[in-house]
Amino acid sequence: MSKKIFIKRRVVNSNINTSVYNGTVTSIGATFDRSGKTNTGLTYEEEKKIMPRILGLTKENTEFDRKVQEYFTNLTIRVVWEEPYPLEIGVDKDGDPINPTDYVKYKFALANTQEVVATKAEATGNKRFYIEDPNKEIDAKYDLLKIKKEAFKEFYKLQDNAEKLNMIMSVLGIDIRNLNEKEKDLKIEDYINENPQRFIDVVSDKNLEVKSFIENCITAQVITKIGNTYLDGDIELGKSFDEAVMFLKDKKNSDVFVKLKARLETFKK
Repeated sequence: MSKKIFIKRRVVNSNINTSVYNGTVTSIGATFDRSGKTNTGLTYEEEKKIMPRILGLTKENTEFDRKVQEYFTNLTIRVVWEEPYPLEIGVDKDGDPINPTDYVKYKFALANTQEVVATKAEATGNKRFYIEDPNKEIDAKYDLLKIKKEAFKEFYKLQDNAEKLNMIMSVLGIDIRNLNEKEKDLKIEDYINENPQRFIDVVSDKNLEVKSFIENCITAQVITKIGNTYLDGDIELGKSFDEAVMFLKDKKNSDVFVKLKARLETFKK
């Protein structure tokens, strides 16, 4: 099945006017491992399967290994500024590359970890080249859409459960004070669009009620947070949020929980 990807070049120095790069060519060349062998990017099995088609030699030929090394040592991918370098990296029904030369170049480029990365997001620092995979971008966008749809589905289920929705918002760090119901819905919509998976995780969190309680206690200054430590006066509830949750869930600390709850109710009046 055909699959096209593109090697693109990025500017390392963002302070330079990119117009000076017009028409310039930058090459991806060979890199070497500690033993001095060229990094081909291919597995041993791929070399034996693909390279005979490129070199015109059988893998049994005594010159085969030397010719493979020679091929990759001399291989250069020349990328012109603002002209994506196209490669066909798809495979047929038997798993063989449709275009062996393009497939090899793709693997060879990725083996140059000093300068080449698999995605644009990773192209930072001295990484001068990145791979653009249109299908991967489409898949990523579709996966995000599915997560958003699931998050909104959970949100719609909560329309008649204002109490749980308030708990969720407090755990998400959304200040619900002075917000009417329409404003709350809009806040949730914004949050889901930015971080749908986090919303889903909080909705399904078995400790949601306790976590919400802690957040509300902090807002009301019923619980004090110093650094990462949670305190009820001189009583340490935990050195982290998760420890504080476990402390208040522990039945032997129910007296502390009841006391905090009473103080929180007083604050709400």
